[in-house]
Amino acid sequence: MAGLAGYSLFVAVHILMFSIYPPVGGSPGLRIPLWILAFLAVAGLAWSVLLEIPLRHRPSSPDDRSVYDRGTYALVRHPGFLWYTLAHLALMPLYTDPAARIVALILIAGDFSLVLWEDLRAFPRMFTDWDAYRARVPFLWPGPYGKRRIRHG
Repeated sequence: MAGLAGYSLFVAVHILMFSIYPPVGGSPGLRIPLWILAFLAVAGLAWSVLLEIPLRHRPSSPDDRSVYDRGTYALVRHPGFLWYTLAHLALMPLYTDPAARIVALILIAGDFSLVLWEDLRAFPRMFTDWDAYRARVPFLWPGPYGKRRIRHG
């Protein structure tokens, strides 16, 4: 439920941002590829944050507090941040107003603050195996363990 509330807030903030600063500029030859990249990143964000865990994680019991460590969560501990940042970076060249780029950077920094807090404070208390997960899966950038896990896991 918290994921849905957070994602709803994300959508509302970005609808407001796009209504104030529409991403319609940039080179005509780059517009379509950048919009496709942004769309794929938002789809990845929706998958990682809203759908992947509810559809794929099968806890051993109702009291199971283990980390889901497959799929995109085998690549990095916070795949939503990776997708979110990629979406903003794809759209940045399309903003005609420099203020929109600043707003996008502020939103990325805010999301980074959230994942840092989750990683250091919330998740160690929430998940019983967080320390082991944290030791083997990179924070924000995929590493070799994640690639092996996707192939074999």
